[in-house]
Amino acid sequence: MKNIENDSLLVENNNHQSRLFSFVKWAVLVVAYFVVIYKLATFDDYDLLFACIRNITYSQCVGLIVILLLFPVNYLLEALKWKVSISGIANISLRSAIISTFVGNVGAIITPNRLGDYPVRAAYLGLKNKVEAVMLGMIGSAMLSLVIVVFGVFALIHYISAFGIQIVNKYYFYLLFLIISSAFVLILLLPFVMSKIHFEKIRNKFLYNLFSEMSKMNYLMLLKITLLSLLRYVVFFSQYAIILSFFSSQITIVNALLVIPIVYLFTTITPTISASEAATRAGYALLLFEPMGVAAPAVIIATLFLWIVNNGIPICVGFILSHFKVIK
Repeated sequence: MKNIENDSLLVENNNHQSRLFSFVKWAVLVVAYFVVIYKLATFDDYDLLFACIRNITYSQCVGLIVILLLFPVNYLLEALKWKVSISGIANISLRSAIISTFVGNVGAIITPNRLGDYPVRAAYLGLKNKVEAVMLGMIGSAMLSLVIVVFGVFALIHYISAFGIQIVNKYYFYLLFLIISSAFVLILLLPFVMSKIHFEKIRNKFLYNLFSEMSKMNYLMLLKITLLSLLRYVVFFSQYAIILSFFSSQITIVNALLVIPIVYLFTTITPTISASEAATRAGYALLLFEPMGVAAPAVIIATLFLWIVNNGIPICVGFILSHFKVIK
């Protein structure tokens, strides 16, 4: 009887958390779009902005070409990370990894925080160990998130110091950065840590499966995933910096180094749905670039343009490729 009551309480608690999470996601959507629309509606210098766009220089044209060229590089790195992550349970070709990475966007666009990405990839490839593949893919994704958090916290520390924002003592942020960096090192030591865990004592099925798959990752695999995550971060950081400088000459390299990592940090830790991702990122960028005097529409247009390149186009490509049989 007591077990039944505990199960009921657990289900009720899970339902409550699910409703709360759903409310937060939709609240983020509403607030993000409100901020974007408000900033666009209250901006007064559109003539100057469009004049700057019309009078683009040779270097700006080169910048746009670089952004477009970095798009396939970005997805190649993600495909390689996916291939390496599941190499312990499935040996797939690079072609299959690239195609399934694009197809995964179809699942990502209809789920919160892109949770449907890896299940769709695994299902499209017809992998026998789908659950294990999803777990391993999520571990690879977590590594990229950790990279984003580490660089984001570091940038946030310096942003607060640069603008003298007295929120909390900055040494707390240094401590947080130290903790996150230590976690990053611990992940690289994961194989050793996993070898000391007695899996038979873990009763939670999800944790059991997660730790079981983590134990299959060796040092070389983790180093490859870490390197690919760092390279992906450099790619989409560079894309954002270039497109922002295209739409606004007020954005310097120093400003970009300060703000962009924080934008990616806040976007990563914010519960979102795909419909609000671009607006959420633009909202954070507006908030952080405002003290630097950067025009709001320039930030919004640049952010939306980059979302179309890195997300909108891949979703369309993935939808088309999903109708063709994969060649392993």
